[in-house]
This record gives sequence, C-alpha cells and structure tokens, in this order.
Amino acid sequence: MTPLPRNATVAVVRPKPVAPAPVTLSLGAKITSGLAAMFLPRAVAQRAGLVQIGGGRGFWFFADADTLVFDLVILTAFGYCARRLARDRRRATPLFILVALIFFAICGPMTYTVTNFGTLFRLRQMLYVLAALLPITLDRPERAR
Repeated sequence: MTPLPRNATVAVVRPKPVAPAPVTLSLGAKITSGLAAMFLPRAVAQRAGLVQIGGGRGFWFFADADTLVFDLVILTAFGYCARRLARDRRRATPLFILVALIFFAICGPMTYTVTNFGTLFRLRQMLYVLAALLPITLDRPERAR
C-alpha cells in the first residue's frame, strides 16, 4: 500500500440515517390509547402497554396528580348529574345540554388527535371548567313545604 500524498483529500462516506417505519394503528387502537392518555395516569397507562410517553423532565408526579384530580372532577360532576337526572328529567335545562354537548365535542376529538402529552395536559384544562359547570346548569330542586 502506497502512502497518500500530503495534499490528498479523503472522502468519508457515511450512510444516511434510516427513519423508522411509521406505526399505523387501527381506529380502535388510536381511540383506546387516546382515552388512556386522557383519563389514566401515565404510570398506569404505560405499565398496561396502552401508551408510550417519554420525557417529562421530572414532572410526572404533577402530571399524574393532575390526571387523578381531573378524573375526580369528571366522576363527581357526572355522578351528581346522573343522580339528579334519574330523579326528574325535567331538570335538564337547555344550558346543561349545551355544556354537555360542548364537553363531548371537545373531549372526543382530543382523545383521537392529540398525540403530544404536553398538549393534552394543557387542552384538558378546558374540560375542567365544562365539567365543573355541568352540575350548576341543572335546574334547582323545588323546596319542600
């Protein structure tokens, strides 16, 4: 092998990085993973294999605590409304129906389309207000004489 002259240049050929193949999920799998990300704490959903969320920068405790409080607000509001509506259907006001429709119109697409947990975490704050308003929008019960 002969040595290269001093002014010779050597071209180094590096292979281009290959992007991983995109994962295509079925409609049911997308909705299941979206619902898990929306309503289950990350630690539970990730251990169950429903979602894979990275990052967090040490704030997962706060995100999981917020998810639990979010679930508590949703369950309390829906439970209260279901109990009141089961007693008397006339208590459902047009405002209650409007707020419920807006809640589901926001929640449904969010579970399907939002794939970034930070975005989901912030957008979920809109649902807090709507869930808290649901019991207030029901008609007040008549007082006993």
